[in-house]
Amino acid sequence: MSDAPASLARQLIAAERSRPLGAVQLVSGRTLQPFSRALHDAADNLLVKASAALEEGDEERATRYVSRAAALQYDEHEDARPAVWSAFMALYEEVVDSVEVAGEGDITWLTTALVVLEQAEGAGAAGLRHVLGTISQEFKLEPKETKLVRRAVGPSDEAPDYGLNRDSSAGAVRDVVMGLLRVNLAYHMALYH
Repeated sequence: MSDAPASLARQLIAAERSRPLGAVQLVSGRTLQPFSRALHDAADNLLVKASAALEEGDEERATRYVSRAAALQYDEHEDARPAVWSAFMALYEEVVDSVEVAGEGDITWLTTALVVLEQAEGAGAAGLRHVLGTISQEFKLEPKETKLVRRAVGPSDEAPDYGLNRDSSAGAVRDVVMGLLRVNLAYHMALYH
């Protein structure tokens, strides 16, 4: 038996097919779920370390962690790059946490996001725009907040593809993830420091 995760997954899927009702489990996606969870847990772990390194100003160490996360295989179950998904979710959670603790009428979370967005570029800017668009759909915002978000986000609420696909290089994935982490750090620092 090969040690490669993809090979192991294929072997488990082949074995599952031969079991009674094994095909039902395959169709449901349940067989690949543990592999998917492991990929995302690994990405989360590496990106927490990368974020800490960025906050300490250690760009080289952060890049090493992000490179390792970017090299994780494509998640077939979630149809996503684990490192990109984890970096986006960290940014999303950072902004959502600030929305949830904001008092009534306090739009500091949004004005901070808009300042960071003005300075952001590439994947970081695309990710923050998507976070703001998602928040405007998931939260009951004041009309003033909704107007500011719409002006910043534009008419499209589609998730950005960041120019990536399942065959993108680890280097391209690394660059996207670094952009998302930098914007996340910039938002955190502007809001809390």
